[in-house]
Amino acid sequence: DDAALAVYGHRLRRHLKSVPMDVALRQKLKNDEFDSYQGLGQQAAIRTVLTSPPDSTLIINLPTGSGKTLVTHALSLFAGKQKLVLVIVPTVGLALEQSSRVTEVLDRAGCDHGGSYALYGGQKDEERQQVLERLKIGTQRILFCSPELAIGKLRPVLFRLAQQGQLEALVVDEAHIVDQWGAEFRPEFQLLAPLFRSLKQHSPRGIRTVLMSATFSESTLQLLKDSFVLEDEQAIEIHGSFLRPEPNFNLLKVD
Repeated sequence: DDAALAVYGHRLRRHLKSVPMDVALRQKLKNDEFDSYQGLGQQAAIRTVLTSPPDSTLIINLPTGSGKTLVTHALSLFAGKQKLVLVIVPTVGLALEQSSRVTEVLDRAGCDHGGSYALYGGQKDEERQQVLERLKIGTQRILFCSPELAIGKLRPVLFRLAQQGQLEALVVDEAHIVDQWGAEFRPEFQLLAPLFRSLKQHSPRGIRTVLMSATFSESTLQLLKDSFVLEDEQAIEIHGSFLRPEPNFNLLKVD
């Protein structure tokens, strides 16, 4: 029927207001295809992340397809020399996809190191060693990895970077998982909060914490605030949610 044809024909149903991109970000991206934000939510998220105090905790709620990825790209592009943006992702597939996307962005911007931006299990030894070496000398810029690696083998490296003031930001993508995946399934997600808090305490300079998702519930938001926000501090929240027009319900009566 017509409803099904609309879905399979990829008919556009979401119409976000196009907002001109800030000149500073456009100049960093060096890509004529990026001249506007994907709505006011993305604009608010990127502006807030880049102008917030360096030790802020930010909670970013943007629907899928509204441009959360550009938040991490912007953080990396504007990070100081020898600074690292660490992004925690739930799957190897997502780490590889994000690594590929950021490679294109940084290459166009003229600051790609030519290697991988992901660290994951099963990675070739040579590639992994190159990542670790770049972390050591401060040229990695951005890294996507699992919570298991951050809590485990990467932890001494992260503390060394924190003590040297080289951690620009700690990002959790799909941060609702911290609440939804508990002690019996990948508990490392719930260990991220104490890790982040410890890294902040060891850093002579501020480290931003950025928690991003498209599916925050009230209980999840409260848990994230209780877990990641230090005492006497307050999280900065950016909510770009809207009633999504994409869901489609079809009923067909048959004998």
